[in-house]
Amino acid sequence: MSNACGGIEIAPALVGTIWSQLAGAVTGHVVGSVQFDIEGPYLEESWLAACSRVLDLHVEPVLAAGVGLHGGDERLRCAPLLTSCDLASSMTEQPSTLIRPPHPSERGWIERQLLESWGSTIVVSRGLAHDASRLPALVAVEGDELVGLATFALNDTECELVTLDALRQRRGIGSALLARVAEQAAERGCRRVWLITTNDNIDAIRFYQRRGMRLIAVHPGAVDEARRIKPTIPVIGEHGIPIHDELEFELRLS
Repeated sequence: MSNACGGIEIAPALVGTIWSQLAGAVTGHVVGSVQFDIEGPYLEESWLAACSRVLDLHVEPVLAAGVGLHGGDERLRCAPLLTSCDLASSMTEQPSTLIRPPHPSERGWIERQLLESWGSTIVVSRGLAHDASRLPALVAVEGDELVGLATFALNDTECELVTLDALRQRRGIGSALLARVAEQAAERGCRRVWLITTNDNIDAIRFYQRRGMRLIAVHPGAVDEARRIKPTIPVIGEHGIPIHDELEFELRLS
């Protein structure tokens, strides 16, 4: 394993030192994100416990809450994102992210964000159309700026995460939103958080599995059926993959 300066060995103990510094940045639901420079092939198993906490280049409140990251797949790939030759100087502070319910005045922003990200406020999952703009929501805030949104539907035993959007990448925003939704669901007595994504959404499939969620069902042709409710669902999705199927993920809370 070497850093981006080319061939410099990074000892496992150093990863532990990095993590001990990062762990102190987690306070409640405020995430102090940091980044560092590392590259290499698939990680050896002996590195996994330490490295799984930092490979996404941010501190995740799911770690502090005991919900979520369980190591993901047995092996993970890391890639260089910074180019500093000094590991210490390449660890750069990012604005803290606060997760909270939206203010009434922010409902207009929520509707605009859903239209931009989803093409409509209507989201279809398992044959049911949700108006996400009317659902319970959480927003991520950095300073005075809204940088993320989660909408969800609660019932007596489970919570469906209907939409999740992080407007800035690799800052822990999506992870923080997911963790807080899980906490609210647990507080309401829900036994699980579940969600639907589509067969083309490779990034989401990776994201949710690495945060402790399990793929529990594939619903073949479900998106084809959903187009009868929402005809604007694209036929071709990310990476040029035809969109046909719904994938169901869950996080067990009890």
